Amino acid sequence: MEVGRKLFGDDFQQLNLKLAIVGGGKVCKAFLELLQKIPKLPEITMEILGVSDPDPDAEGLRFAEKLGIFTTSTFTDLFAIPNLDGFVELANDETVLLEITRQRHPDLWVVGHDLAKVIIWFIRMHGQSRAREQEVSLM
Repeated sequence: MEVGRKLFGDDFQQLNLKLAIVGGGKVCKAFLELLQKIPKLPEITMEILGVSDPDPDAEGLRFAEKLGIFTTSTFTDLFAIPNLDGFVELANDETVLLEITRQRHPDLWVVGHDLAKVIIWFIRMHGQSRAREQEVSLM
């Protein structure tokens, strides 16, 4: 696994994120759907490389499988994904968050559930702003 790879392009204009999601429930599914629907952010690319949830019937886990994303019942399996930058903890479980943080390689970062909700809000607002811009340009 290449850890600590370069996140930013040479011009520091582009952030390329390769992420794994821990917690494959409803919030995970909504996040994955949002990433599919909204216009791409020009400054950020986000690629979801894996999703874990102990419940094989979790909505987000099943949706990730349909998208061809690696899925697993054990979050520690996500550590083996090559070129991973970090984790998005969507289980909303402080114990899970602490375990990810404790077991991860120090160069891999972790975004907790609360910050993930802020990121999801930002992505939604970006999508709505882009839609409004397109409406105005069509007038």
